[in-house]
Amino acid sequence: EHFIILCYYTNALFSLRDYETHLILSQKVLERSIYYNITEVDSVDVYIFTLHQKAVSHFQTNDIATAKKILEQLIRIDGPHNVYLNLLKRCLLAERPLWLRKTMGLSLCLFIVTAVYTLFQNFLIEPFYPQHAFLGLVIQLSVLGTGVMTVVTVILGHYYKVNRYIQRIAESTCHK
Repeated sequence: EHFIILCYYTNALFSLRDYETHLILSQKVLERSIYYNITEVDSVDVYIFTLHQKAVSHFQTNDIATAKKILEQLIRIDGPHNVYLNLLKRCLLAERPLWLRKTMGLSLCLFIVTAVYTLFQNFLIEPFYPQHAFLGLVIQLSVLGTGVMTVVTVILGHYYKVNRYIQRIAESTCHK
């Protein structure tokens, strides 16, 4: 009976979005369900249900790496349900790998170069060398376009890479 009350209280904390306290109590629920060999409460698999809520709580508290590990375990245990796959996808998209951060930094540098070159063009080239204004505009738009294309390509590449990873996980767990 104490375990059932603990389960209800943990579920209530999750519903109230008190994720920090939920993480503490959900660990106790998981440990006690294993220790006392309790599999169901109100016809719900307590271990799977609490583990999923724990992954969501980790995600909501920005502990993306832990949420990702829990979700990968859940997918191995319970199969590739869409709820798990969608949350794992959100975790992977929220992660910013090193290559993504570096390329975004490069595109930010291109935007800064474009801003500085625009000032240079407006205050030095156009007033004193109007015959070179068109070439300056072409250079300015080329650098800006390169920056925009870099951002778009990196975002789409990251999204594609995450989708491929999710597909591979779903296919590999379906065929087991």
